[in-house]
Amino acid sequence: MKRFRIILSFALAALIFVLTAQGSVFATDAALRVRITAETGGKIDVRIESPDASRPIIPARIQFRDEYADVVGLRKRITNFRAFKGGESIAVETIAPGEYRINSLASAISYSIRAEASATITDSAHVSWVGRDNGLLFPADLLPLDLVAEVANSGVIIEVVAPANWKIVSTEKPIGSDRFQVFRPDDAVFLIGKNLRPSVSAPKMPGMTIDGVWAFTDAEARQMTDSIFSLYTGIYGSAPGDVFQVMIVPFPQENENPDRWRAETRGKTVVVVSGSSPHATLARQRLHEQLRHEIGHFWIPNALSLSGSYDWFYEGFVTYQALRTGVELNQLRFDDFLNTLA
Repeated sequence: MKRFRIILSFALAALIFVLTAQGSVFATDAALRVRITAETGGKIDVRIESPDASRPIIPARIQFRDEYADVVGLRKRITNFRAFKGGESIAVETIAPGEYRINSLASAISYSIRAEASATITDSAHVSWVGRDNGLLFPADLLPLDLVAEVANSGVIIEVVAPANWKIVSTEKPIGSDRFQVFRPDDAVFLIGKNLRPSVSAPKMPGMTIDGVWAFTDAEARQMTDSIFSLYTGIYGSAPGDVFQVMIVPFPQENENPDRWRAETRGKTVVVVSGSSPHATLARQRLHEQLRHEIGHFWIPNALSLSGSYDWFYEGFVTYQALRTGVELNQLRFDDFLNTLA
């Protein structure tokens, strides 16, 4: 009987191992494949396909995001939408700009996106664009809403094809020089460019990538990021993950006001898109203010499981904490802190 129990235990352990291995293989096999090809001048081509062309899994109704932050009309950027099954083209009905109905499940779709920089310069921190020397790719506005919702468990493999000699920077898990496994497309960010300056972070500190010419040095930006992140880690007790990235890039459009800027934090990535102030002191102060606020979002709300609209809470809280942090790091006088709150 004892020997039987031992054999049965080994058999159960082996079965669990096989099922676990099969599950992980299935998860990898089930992941959609996405190829994003960016071209200078503002064109992006996207192809999405199931891992097995004989298994049509792309839904019959496709709809793209139409607005994000204060940017509207995103669906109008979509052109040349096509669908395929087993390599053969299948009929597509255009319901409205950025909305399509395929006559059956498809194994692949392809389309183009007009991604030139918006005439509204602050849009550049929120939606995808490709300029002459660099670009920001947000899968949240590049992929159909229906597919984004479907990849939460299996993930999506995204291949980014940038112009020759351009670098690709992201916090997403790399599985090659230009391929990444992404589980939360809405939080993913890819910065591409030919003159990017990535810096190797200290252990447990965010990575930093800077493009453009600024009145502050890369070392000063690095020191600001590390000191702010360290202070927040002490306040909250730990870092909400292992891999973070801060990206600082100039506006892709001509900008007559060097004091304009816009920033956003998605997942574990801070994006700052800004004009370049010629005044070093002002430029450093403004960057410190931006980083204090945006790095705070790594914890609130990005590390929390919230449902519903809590913008009123976390924006207010992070603004308050950023001001407190400015005082603690001697970047803000206590009187100014009180005046700002008032």
